[in-house]
Amino acid sequence: MGATCHRMRGILPYRLGTAMKPCESIPVAEHALLPLADLKNELENYEPVNLCPGPEQNAFVVASRKCRDYQRLNRDFRVIEAGPDYVVRHEFPERAADFHYAQPLPTGGMVLVSGRCRQGEKNAWLLGHEGHCIDQLCLGDGIEDVQVTKRGDIWTSYFDQGVLADSGLDHGASGLVCWNMTGEKIWEFRPKDGLDIICDCYALNVVSEREVWFYYYTQFPLVRLTEGGELAWWTCPVHGAKVFAILGEWALFAHGYVRKPEFTLLHLRGEREMVPQTRIRLLDDRGEATDDVLSSARGSVLFFLRDGTLYSVDIRRFIP
Repeated sequence: MGATCHRMRGILPYRLGTAMKPCESIPVAEHALLPLADLKNELENYEPVNLCPGPEQNAFVVASRKCRDYQRLNRDFRVIEAGPDYVVRHEFPERAADFHYAQPLPTGGMVLVSGRCRQGEKNAWLLGHEGHCIDQLCLGDGIEDVQVTKRGDIWTSYFDQGVLADSGLDHGASGLVCWNMTGEKIWEFRPKDGLDIICDCYALNVVSEREVWFYYYTQFPLVRLTEGGELAWWTCPVHGAKVFAILGEWALFAHGYVRKPEFTLLHLRGEREMVPQTRIRLLDDRGEATDDVLSSARGSVLFFLRDGTLYSVDIRRFIP
């Protein structure tokens, strides 16, 4: 029988709380991260809203201007694009929506997306290369993540309020959807081969048009979607993680419900098995663990943002 989506975020059954025990006996290694970019100047007087990974081992920081008037909704945004050896600032003053996600488009423009949406609203703005809005789409309410491929496929995952469609919008009822740039739904998740429905898609990693990975409540399987719609999945011993990096048969998962500033390297084996190999504590340039900071992942690369410094690390560093 399929799961019933009745969970409120942050409340979980006791049985899931023991999910990390098989990993806890593994020794912990420490790894010092190297800064990818210094964004302190770009973030002066701005608060980071989200850290969005791009398809070219780059990242997009969505930030809003700090506002002293707490009675006024601040809609002055900027997006800071950063990669190896470059930083670009995109200004979007006084937009008519609160945006949480930014992704590049193959046209040279960008898509800005708000995670929340009411009936009749369009929460995705497609911008041309000069920053002008050329189209608006409705991608639904309760968006957990947005990742766009080099071809322009727009992948959206949804948390429980989007899946349950409390607002009357059913765009995210399947938990994971792929759209084209005209807003047409070209794929959505349908469970099969022993998989359950998505109640809350905790983490998404769009490697390319041919390879998409996702991980969700309630069973917390790690699922791979390949070209042609083929699904494969593995039972993950980490429950409640919000980010993971992936490369072939290796995955690096953030801590889950057990709040520890550690990542777990797992080996994907046949028969849907994921075997913990090592635990890794990632440290910033001050020697502090990357816990409770903005983080994201795309393909094999993890990104972190702390105090205006952007860090990245590739899972290849840890694969034996």
